[in-house]
Amino acid sequence: MKQSGLVFDCALFLLLSVPLTTNNQAAETQQGDLDQSGIIDAADQVILSNYLAGNLDSIPAQFGQFYEYNPIVKILRLVPGGTFTQGSPPDEPCRMEMEAQFTHTLTLAMSVMETEVTRQMWADLRAVQPTLPADPTDAAHGAGMTNPVQSVTWYEAVLYANLLAAQQGLTRCYYTDAGFTTPVTASNYTTGPFYCDFNANGYRLPTEGEWEYFCRAGATTPFWIPEPNYNSGNCAACTSGLLPNLESAAVFCANNPGGTAAVATKEANPWGLYDTHGNVWEWCWDWFGDYPSGSATDYRGAAAGSRRMNHGGGWNTGPNGCRSDHRGNYYPDGRLDHLGFRLVRSL
Repeated sequence: MKQSGLVFDCALFLLLSVPLTTNNQAAETQQGDLDQSGIIDAADQVILSNYLAGNLDSIPAQFGQFYEYNPIVKILRLVPGGTFTQGSPPDEPCRMEMEAQFTHTLTLAMSVMETEVTRQMWADLRAVQPTLPADPTDAAHGAGMTNPVQSVTWYEAVLYANLLAAQQGLTRCYYTDAGFTTPVTASNYTTGPFYCDFNANGYRLPTEGEWEYFCRAGATTPFWIPEPNYNSGNCAACTSGLLPNLESAAVFCANNPGGTAAVATKEANPWGLYDTHGNVWEWCWDWFGDYPSGSATDYRGAAAGSRRMNHGGGWNTGPNGCRSDHRGNYYPDGRLDHLGFRLVRSL
């Protein structure tokens, strides 16, 4: 254990200011009580600060650890970097050829939004950053303010990320030049080209690899939650009760209310993230393209293309499309009533 240069300035970590319900408090104690004292307090902030500063070799329960609270997008959870197998095995029911497995090492730790971006989060940012376009959601398929934003283009998701970073005084991630001098703003967000500074501390879309990594939360099965009933005979089925475990974790074609549902109404994955299966597909950074073979480090997609990737499945998607390794893609200016996003930050 490293002991020199310990960090005690915990202003970045707002553990003590989060409004939580009784049920959430129980979950936070399990995932946020680093010194195992029974409560989350300033001592836990010190431990987390020093781990992120490199002064401690490890902390307990670091994956899914409560990281920070943002007044607009709420809770973000800690996901350290690591190595995992991306893609689907050859015997996974209803897999696609473009899901060929490779070993992927992610070097960046990140904080990940606990939920998808909601309509209320969109409204709250627009109230302080009025250049954000109006909420594009098709209210016929999810009008609640705690429902995820949908019918949002990839361009709008990128703009939202940059405006949120600017509002919070962080360094923006998205630019129209490789030198990172001209940020994406409301005046240029549909024209590009687009470059991402992955080392900036602002908000951004996850890469495909990052998304699958935090969706799986260590699982190697088709879904983060074990679903023994899933097979090639029912991988497209929308029958209620057929896949009960998946229904407990996802809003999809077997249990949707005619559109999206309020976020965080299903079970969170082991890293505390909700709706990584179902509700809305989630935009990723990458252009569509074939995966690399063998192994790769920080793979961030094809160099160019016409479609951007998305993952997770939506409220009207069959079980197959909700798999952790299923690869969706769509035009960056396209709108779908089952397509939204969540954001991450590099740490």
